[in-house]
Amino acid sequence: NAQCTGKPSDILSVEPVINFFKEYNWAVQEVNGHDQIELRTAFSQLDSSRPNVVFCRTVKGYGVPSIIKDIPKWHYKKIETSIELQSLAEERQAT
Repeated sequence: NAQCTGKPSDILSVEPVINFFKEYNWAVQEVNGHDQIELRTAFSQLDSSRPNVVFCRTVKGYGVPSIIKDIPKWHYKKIETSIELQSLAEERQAT
């Protein structure tokens, strides 16, 4: 739900893409991309008789409190130092 130039729904909504796959008879699943159980379930239910697509709804910065969720800069922000990377990793593991 984020990209570096704004919300996709304001620029190019993903809904027409989802409908495109459905119209061409693909097996389409939409899941919470942060939920490992939901992801495993989706991948275990793939339809071998036709093409599959799994759309994962996610939030930038999910699970790392110091990263403000859905702020566009986190889509492209460079992590400057190994110390910053380590700090973010430790913060993520704590949640």
